[in-house]
Amino acid sequence: MYELHENEQYFFDAATIDVLSTFLVPHAPVCCLCAPLLGKRLTENGVDVTVRDIDERFSHSPASVTSTSSVPSGKAGHSP
Repeated sequence: MYELHENEQYFFDAATIDVLSTFLVPHAPVCCLCAPLLGKRLTENGVDVTVRDIDERFSHSPASVTSTSSVPSGKAGHSP
C-alpha cells in the first residue's frame, strides 16, 4: 500500500495488528483514531468499531467515518 508521507502515516505490521485486535475485542465498542487497518481487522472480527482518519482510501470500510472537516485544505499532516 502506498503511504502518504505528507500525512505522516505509520502502519502496524500484521503481528502488531493481531496483538492489538486481540486486546481490544473485550473492550468493544472501540474507536480507532488514525488506525484504519486496525479498525478493519476489528470489523472483520465482528467488533463494534468506529474509525476516525483523514485518509480517504479507507472511507469504504463499513466501520470508517472519515473526517477532514477540521483539517484545512492542503494542510493535512503539516504544522503551520
